[in-house]
Amino acid sequence: MLSIFAITLVLLSANFAVNGQSTVPPNSRIDCDPTPNSNQGECTSRGCIWDSNFDSSNPTVPLCYYPPNTGYNATSTTKTTATLKPVSGGVGNPYGSNYPELQFTWKSLGSAVKIQIAPVDITRYRPPVDINENANIQSSEAFTVEIVNKNIFSFNVKRKSNGVRIWDTSIGGLLFADQFIQISTYLPSKKIYGFGEHIHKNLQHDFSKYTTWGMFARDEPPDSAGDTPKNLYGVHPFYLGLEDDGKAYGVFIFNSNAQEVVTGPAPHLTYRTIGGQLEVFFFPGPKPEDVVQQYQQVIGTPFLPAYWALGFQLCRYGYTGVDEVKETVKRLADAGIPQDVQFADIDYMDRYKGMHTLKI
Repeated sequence: MLSIFAITLVLLSANFAVNGQSTVPPNSRIDCDPTPNSNQGECTSRGCIWDSNFDSSNPTVPLCYYPPNTGYNATSTTKTTATLKPVSGGVGNPYGSNYPELQFTWKSLGSAVKIQIAPVDITRYRPPVDINENANIQSSEAFTVEIVNKNIFSFNVKRKSNGVRIWDTSIGGLLFADQFIQISTYLPSKKIYGFGEHIHKNLQHDFSKYTTWGMFARDEPPDSAGDTPKNLYGVHPFYLGLEDDGKAYGVFIFNSNAQEVVTGPAPHLTYRTIGGQLEVFFFPGPKPEDVVQQYQQVIGTPFLPAYWALGFQLCRYGYTGVDEVKETVKRLADAGIPQDVQFADIDYMDRYKGMHTLKI
């Protein structure tokens, strides 16, 4: 009986530690080697944990993942600031060295909040876009930020009314090198809408699996028939969430470098970028339309387009010439289909050039 008990203890301990490191459940991991064909040697050389138990029913679960103590420690804190240094003996940054000292700050924007994480005494790139960083956002709901320094530094963005945590970064994984920045957080629910530009067959993100969504603008036509998270024309590092009680909130990440988000089943979210700093705005809603209005108080409202541009438009790549365009317009009119605008794609231009001069 004693030997059976001892064997049970050994098996249980094996489930919670690998080479002295605490393991992480499959539903709340942060991928340490998101490159294709990850292998054990590469994983352990990074100081991460390798799980050799591949589950074919959940093929997106990372087999190589960060230990839970990955991140920074706070060496000093105030109510709104924290000075951070990398965890001693922790996993390093896979793409360069982590900055030896970071500064975390947060401030209220009326009912909303903004957090910022940046290296100490180093100027980082910021998008050259005018935004209202000091917006005074008023709402019946309000957010606050709690700084935590238990095992690793983390912070919570939460509602003052009920304590619901919109972000809870105690999941770990904070890394900050010159060209690789990563932060992860638990989420209050799986009802997340946004990020882009990508093809989505559903408005709500699927948190039943791990999915990586890249964001970097490029000339890539959408493929509605496929099931791919590849990045398209626009970049929108913003999402709207719904909590279990129906309250809505919004999160905007102010960064224009190549970036990506990974949605995971915990539910949790990992954000990565190759430059800049972490500047994140949190909007308290509580209704979805409130979130959009609050978001626009920071980024500004869209320009009103020309009246004709609000009408029915038609365009396609591949018109053979002016005659085909005219015939297309006539065919729509003959069929009684309303049309306000007709235009062509880039193939109408000489070698796709926006303009050129002719020699006379």
